[in-house]
Amino acid sequence: MWLQWMSANYSADRVTPLNSLFLHYFVAKHSKPDMSTEFAKEILNTLYNVVPDVNFVFLAVPRGEYPVHSLASVFSPMTKGESGPPEDCAVFVCHRYNHVRVLSIRQARPEDNDDLTEIFNKQSETLRATYGDFFVAEMIEAQSDKNHAICAEVKNRAVAFMSISNEVNLDLLNSCFELGPYHGLRRPHQDDVLVQPEDIDPAAETADTGDKETSKISKETLPEPSQTAVDIDNKSVHSESESNKPVVEVDHKLSEKGSLTGAERAASPGDGQSQLPLMDQLDHLLNRADTKGKPPFIPEYLGESNAFCIQLFCIDDRYEMRSEDLLPVAFDRYPDLDFCVISIPHMIPEFPLLQGFVRVTPRSPSTLHHELYIYHRSSLLKSFQVRNVTSADRQQISNLVGTVDFHESLLEDLDRYLETRRDPDGTRIQAFAAVCCNQVVGVCIIRDEEDIEYIRSHYNIEDFIYFNHHQREEHAHLNHFVLNPVFQRYTKHFIKEIFRLSSTSSFYYPIYPIHPGTDYPKHHSLITALNFMIPIRPRRQIQYPLADLHGNAPSTRVTKEQPPYALYHINRKLTLEPKVTINARIVVIGASTTGMSFLESLSFCPHLRFNNLSVVSPHGLQGELPENPSISSWLPSNQCYNATDLANASLRTWVNVIYAKMMGIDRKRKEVIVTGGNKVPYDHLVITTGTQYQVPMPTDADLSKDNNDTLRNRPTRRYMGPILVNVFTLNDEVDIILANRYMSLNVLNTSTKVIVYGGGVDCFTCINSLLNLGVSGSRIHLVIPPRDTQQTPSPFNDPTVESVLNRTLTDSGVSVHRDCLLASWSTDGDDGTCVTDIDFTTYTKPIRLDQCGIFFSFYKKQVDYESFKAINDSCLVFDGRLTIDANFHTNDVSIRGAGPLTKYARRYHAEDWSTNYYNPKEVGQNLAYTMLRLFDPTLNPDVEPPPEALNLVPLFHQPTVKQAVLPGGYNYLHIEKPRIPVGLDLQMEDPEYGREMITDQPDTGYFRLHLNQYGKVGTITCLSKQPLDSLNIRCLYDIHERYLNNLEPRFTRGLISDFYATFREPWAMMLFHDRFADFTQEIREILLARQSEDIPSPEEFVRNLIDEEVNLKPAQINDARRL
Repeated sequence: MWLQWMSANYSADRVTPLNSLFLHYFVAKHSKPDMSTEFAKEILNTLYNVVPDVNFVFLAVPRGEYPVHSLASVFSPMTKGESGPPEDCAVFVCHRYNHVRVLSIRQARPEDNDDLTEIFNKQSETLRATYGDFFVAEMIEAQSDKNHAICAEVKNRAVAFMSISNEVNLDLLNSCFELGPYHGLRRPHQDDVLVQPEDIDPAAETADTGDKETSKISKETLPEPSQTAVDIDNKSVHSESESNKPVVEVDHKLSEKGSLTGAERAASPGDGQSQLPLMDQLDHLLNRADTKGKPPFIPEYLGESNAFCIQLFCIDDRYEMRSEDLLPVAFDRYPDLDFCVISIPHMIPEFPLLQGFVRVTPRSPSTLHHELYIYHRSSLLKSFQVRNVTSADRQQISNLVGTVDFHESLLEDLDRYLETRRDPDGTRIQAFAAVCCNQVVGVCIIRDEEDIEYIRSHYNIEDFIYFNHHQREEHAHLNHFVLNPVFQRYTKHFIKEIFRLSSTSSFYYPIYPIHPGTDYPKHHSLITALNFMIPIRPRRQIQYPLADLHGNAPSTRVTKEQPPYALYHINRKLTLEPKVTINARIVVIGASTTGMSFLESLSFCPHLRFNNLSVVSPHGLQGELPENPSISSWLPSNQCYNATDLANASLRTWVNVIYAKMMGIDRKRKEVIVTGGNKVPYDHLVITTGTQYQVPMPTDADLSKDNNDTLRNRPTRRYMGPILVNVFTLNDEVDIILANRYMSLNVLNTSTKVIVYGGGVDCFTCINSLLNLGVSGSRIHLVIPPRDTQQTPSPFNDPTVESVLNRTLTDSGVSVHRDCLLASWSTDGDDGTCVTDIDFTTYTKPIRLDQCGIFFSFYKKQVDYESFKAINDSCLVFDGRLTIDANFHTNDVSIRGAGPLTKYARRYHAEDWSTNYYNPKEVGQNLAYTMLRLFDPTLNPDVEPPPEALNLVPLFHQPTVKQAVLPGGYNYLHIEKPRIPVGLDLQMEDPEYGREMITDQPDTGYFRLHLNQYGKVGTITCLSKQPLDSLNIRCLYDIHERYLNNLEPRFTRGLISDFYATFREPWAMMLFHDRFADFTQEIREILLARQSEDIPSPEEFVRNLIDEEVNLKPAQINDARRL
């Protein structure tokens, strides 16, 4: 241990790992030595400001050496100890007080008014305008036993002020924040109500009121994480004015559940995992949106107050990093109180004082529009030590985690460490304890990371570390991490010390997707350090044809199948890099692909921490139900998010989920009214509900004389009648499962007809699923409405695909009725809500389909009625769609919209364009960028929306993708650039259309590749009964044919007969690598770079050869020109 070595050789009584750092490397390139010295001083000044706990920086040099000139003026030799300095090296020290002094704190005096008022006025004129020029002096003169005022002084000038009071409305705070871990900020009382009355266990209650003191720091002073069992994991939105309001369930983000109890945790598939049946999982999901639950339980604390609050605080910008120097004096003013609290508005950025405070989780939602921060007296202690766990710590650790959910796994790993230090398979285990005043306040258990090759190949971990700088044994897997909430400020120090003691440099922590009925992961628990770790983006994977690659196949360590998970990381460097905390309440309405992409983009900002991201959705986030191909195949996919992508993102780690539906918007109060009249406050609202299939409205045509040309009512009218039990619109997996349930109970074993109404790709995927479900083709009727215009393209926009589909439907016995519009239907049943007979009009004679067992409607997606009403009633501009500008703003600057729900304002003259034609994931990313401009300090944050001088709509570049399984077992994939839909025949008439290349082999299938006029891949269409390498094929988009091994000339010469086989050859694998674009860009830069001014770049050299035509054959000249 370096500390023992230091103490033995030098005078180092005040040196601890918490307040010390070592300088390992310093270089400054400058011609003037004095400037190098200034560089060193500036670096050390920044260090002491960013890491306030550090008092000493040490520099060890070999004996006989001396620090370079730039460091010699800031480092001085250490005082020798009794045994003298070591023979092999000398240690120099730099003291913090030589760079950033500790502030002198005293009681505030009235004469400080002038100094302090100047500081206040620099930050805000509100106080002076409200209370006058002498409000500080008046506050100082009003000091009493309950109210105190302290200030910091530098050179006889007041530079900081803090007003504190022990008059705190604890009942209000308890009703608005989850104060269970802090016992409601009160002293324990025998009449405290900690659980709902009907669940109180008298024995447990007696035990709770007993003597809990275990050492010099009692549990009254250091609340254990076990106290979070006091229903801190509350999941109800409630209103303070209506206690009987229906309950809406809210699932708190996982990053706030680390020390909480609750059944919902991160879980992974493992040996012996149990899984609920599909219908039970659906019931569980639907019950979350049930508004008939009990109002939330809030614990009642009856003891004396144990907290004081900071009423007013200011500090000169030059000294703000020393804000914590005022806290010891503040606690001295109230020696019998253990907690200091401060609340700030959500839109106020976190200031340095709050770095040592712990943010309290608000209730869902809080009726107090502030964030609450807590500082415990014990955080002033500097005796925070980290060491290896010993057998004597077993009981204290058991008490620390005793009532935390799934603590058995932690204790099991702890016992294995104490017994053998290894797993049965030989994997090394290490366990560390955080100790304060001889009491264990934290525990961490790690293992050697055995899957580092898999992590490196599947996650962009090299965005944060250089693998060549780390040995294999320096990578560790974080299994358990529990730290008492009041010591949360020491989390990074705890991790930094573990790195040092374990000789590791990087930690990796996985979070697996959880589904109802899934067992908790073996050897893992939800850690309390999640907020301090960095989420790692997954890497796009190549779909390797392993059977064809043989010896060229990658290692099995890379290609092995593993359950997908989200990866979180921290390393030595990141322990000293603070995140920028954003408390603004950002509420997203709708878990559409655009909304998911928006949330993902914000969550994966490594230097930002969004504390209040929420999504309002009746069925929660995508991926709530486990992957089930028989369910997902009912609808086509846009390939933006599959089950693996959703698991890798793990948005539930950072996003609060409100299981409800938007019913209204109160723009004045900035609240969203959701199901049951509950309110969700926001600072920024993002509406991404998209459009959905709606129950169609019959035209009520007179079948004796009306046809499609003479209808009196529009077929797009909104249906407002009673719910029809056998009419289904399939918009997500929940709708599909409900339809499956109805089919199995009422349709499969009957001879009634199954009617599919619509003309899109969704209809054909639905028919394929019906056939796979066992429905005879003769019972299925596909009713296709007429196209909107003659120029409207068919759903597949490819005559070959349509021909194959028509033939397949005919062979299956499916009846197809074209150009039909719903005219009327007859209902039956006790309440008249079951459709039996349906009439359609055509351009000739009407059609009647009787004995209807189930009716699927895929006729034109529209805006949901509740969403439309909420938008329209709040006076947001709705012109057929929600109107937005180029920066996604509505007419309310705090409300944004994106996706199919929206359209551009008419001033852009882009009525034909809509974000519906773009890749929804790219739209969400662009939407997130406009939001980041408000908060990200690296982007020069916008104070107000940027001006639009030219009224241009934004450009999008990523392709739109549609993948589906069609009748006959055909796998369909279509990739094209974002554009207004145009028929293929009209496209081919364009002289700049380019060229299409088609292969169609019986064994592999149909593959159409379109090259635009620049030789780049513009459209891809695949139809095959074989599984498609869709991830690989998508990578071909926008690649020049020269990169494709001169595809066009080879195809012209007849050398390519099957594109499927061509793109599965070994040479093509590089095209699908996620860093291929970076590689080509690097090659381009090399070709353009000059080694010196007088030597041309390789590109210039080739051009000169072409121009001079010196010693080149005609074929060589042609090759050079192509290059």
